[in-house]
Amino acid sequence: MAKLSARGRKELARVTKTETLTEEQSSVTLERTTVLALMSDGKILQKDSVVFRSGDKHSYGWKVRSKAKAGVTPEMFVSALTNQGYEVAQ
Repeated sequence: MAKLSARGRKELARVTKTETLTEEQSSVTLERTTVLALMSDGKILQKDSVVFRSGDKHSYGWKVRSKAKAGVTPEMFVSALTNQGYEVAQ
């Protein structure tokens, strides 16, 4: 699991996407939330959380999803992901 504050890095931008799943899409999961964070070292971290149909909640923790290309700014990161249905996290 990745740590947000590892090696002195800071979070530059964060976006979220929440999806409500139908019974046909998933018989177990009711809702899925994905959070992406751009870090100062250029890594993009992802955290997935789910709400099961039974009402239980679970978070899968932070994982390194990828590394941003050199020169990517927080504004570019947010702009690219809001075009894909993500919202800026407060």
